[in-house]
Amino acid sequence: MELYVGGMYQGKLEYVLSRHPELGRETVMECGDTDPAGQEGKRILNHFHLLVKRCGDEEIGALLREREWIVISDEVGSGIIPAEKEERLYRERVGRWLCSIARRSDRFERIVCGIGQRLK
Repeated sequence: MELYVGGMYQGKLEYVLSRHPELGRETVMECGDTDPAGQEGKRILNHFHLLVKRCGDEEIGALLREREWIVISDEVGSGIIPAEKEERLYRERVGRWLCSIARRSDRFERIVCGIGQRLK
């Protein structure tokens, strides 16, 4: 498993595709608008943070056990702390999932302005 994180619009997907020229855009699952079930042939989970917003922990865990994913997520824990409790709980949930994925990943990078910084 590989994990790539960074702020919005930092070129994360383009960076991952350049690192993996064998994978094309057809291997990308867009987590914000795609049903996670029945995604044969997909290898990249793009916008993982949106999957956390849409799906329960059991469904996410099952999906992550399915195959060796390349996970791409926005960093959602920085910045102003939201006043709404639900939004704070969502950020914490994303953070917990990313910590779990980072521990299991062979490679973990933070992307800023399309440049990767390897953390693991």
